[in-house]
Amino acid sequence: MYSKIAIERLNKVNWTTLGTAGTREDSKLMAEYLRRMAIFSVSHNIMPQNPFVIDIANELGFHNNMDTEKFYSREMLEYVNNNMYANYLIKSYLKLSVISDEIKDVQKYLDIYEPILRLFEKGAHF
Repeated sequence: MYSKIAIERLNKVNWTTLGTAGTREDSKLMAEYLRRMAIFSVSHNIMPQNPFVIDIANELGFHNNMDTEKFYSREMLEYVNNNMYANYLIKSYLKLSVISDEIKDVQKYLDIYEPILRLFEKGAHF
């Protein structure tokens, strides 16, 4: 259920025009993502690192090499191949959503990605 929602949501993003829209208000979404990731990092005693490359599923102990690219549209794949941080974020989000299908306690962490997803949906990027 969570993975289906995640895949549908990501595939609705217009990846070919991403970055052509956005406002100054979008910085609030970025700040909110950073706040949520900081809370997660502190509460799980994660060594300081770039918040755009933290794999939450991995940090929770779910170490697998899931092929998330099978869920990508052609446009999404093209975009993430040119944006390292988007690539990490989307892979981590999809991996966590697939795990959430099986382990319900994990789904609460999906909310960390909400501000980033809203940026993508608005046509903005970071």
